[in-house]
Amino acid sequence: MNTIVTFEPCSRSKGDPEFIAFSLKKEMQVRFFNRVSLWRWAVAEFDPTVFGLRVNEQSLYTPNGKVPIRLSYETNITEVLIFYERKLDEAIRTDITEYAVAAGCNVEILSHEYLISNEIEAVNCLNMLSYIIKHREVLTDRSLEQCVRILRGCDVTVQEAVSVLAMDFRDAAGSIFFEAVRRGLINLPDVKKMMITGRTKFNVGGIPVG
Repeated sequence: MNTIVTFEPCSRSKGDPEFIAFSLKKEMQVRFFNRVSLWRWAVAEFDPTVFGLRVNEQSLYTPNGKVPIRLSYETNITEVLIFYERKLDEAIRTDITEYAVAAGCNVEILSHEYLISNEIEAVNCLNMLSYIIKHREVLTDRSLEQCVRILRGCDVTVQEAVSVLAMDFRDAAGSIFFEAVRRGLINLPDVKKMMITGRTKFNVGGIPVG
């Protein structure tokens, strides 16, 4: 039997939790059946090089069993398939590795260690997403261009920037600001190392990616 990827929904196993979120890259609601995948997804949402995001939509059939693909996406360089370690024995792990080599893609096998080593970045991304989706109806290219134009050259904190943007965008100022971060228009240098607060510094720049 050859190892192949199929497009089919991944179901929730009995006893697994369920987390529901809104994906801005997919413009639809998505579901996760473990916290590790949820956190990894949040980081992918903030990677402007990621496109073609899929959440629990594929499975890998191998000679040693079927494996749910919890997340997958593409970049300009490669395709990435992300699995959750539970119930993956050594034979299936070998099948996954051999498939990645043959297909020329990258794979990640997530464990609970991810929750420890990536907590700051993931929580930052989840918090920013919670702001963005509150007013996602105003997140147009025009409003983002205006945001960047207002903040360009400013040496201020996140709190000060949102206050400035509120003059034009009112309650949607935080949504606009963090969506600009998500698209790579505004850079928060320490997002992986420090929790974002109102005192966090930022800079405007980067290549806009939808």
